[in-house]
Amino acid sequence: MFKRPLIDNGKFSVRCYARKADNDQYAAVCLDLCLAAQADSMDEAKAKLHSQVMDYLMDALEEGNMETRPAPLSQWAVYYRLSAQKGLKDGLDGLAAVFRDSVPLEIKPAA
Repeated sequence: MFKRPLIDNGKFSVRCYARKADNDQYAAVCLDLCLAAQADSMDEAKAKLHSQVMDYLMDALEEGNMETRPAPLSQWAVYYRLSAQKGLKDGLDGLAAVFRDSVPLEIKPAA
């Protein structure tokens, strides 16, 4: 389902979205790795998600297992709905974003 190469221009690239949740917080979701983060702002949620993606990739490289684990179909439906809305006149009004999180292929663990 929704398989595609995750390597794009020398970077590991995953599909993500972030949006305001019902509890006045923001949730960010990585669809290709089935990761999620929550925070008080969209930027903070995206930063937390990026950190999770980095941790996942470093662990996967250490273990030699780069297998993806796609999110449930319901999350993909949200992603594609937000992608379609992004192109409309009113857009996403700053309450949501569709983006790719890219990580250089040469990941070096933090000292």
